[in-house]
Amino acid sequence: MVKLLYKQRHGYDVAVYPNDHEPAHVHVTKGKSYAVVFLDPVEFGQHKSFKNADLRKIRKLVMKHKARLFEKWIEYHGVPGSGGY
Repeated sequence: MVKLLYKQRHGYDVAVYPNDHEPAHVHVTKGKSYAVVFLDPVEFGQHKSFKNADLRKIRKLVMKHKARLFEKWIEYHGVPGSGGY
């Protein structure tokens, strides 16, 4: 796991796993709560234990940093759909 945003506002950690799969996404954690957020478009995959207010904050956080997060995804996995990893 490579943490890209560590203990951001509201305490969320945002990470990419180097040996992960498409579609491009990040993993968001806070304590025992967990969410997968797809980057294009920004939407939730699975999530556990986050309240709706948290999910709204996470979506805003990912939207704010989307370009950087997507850049890091490409660095580790290649361009989505290209089989580049």
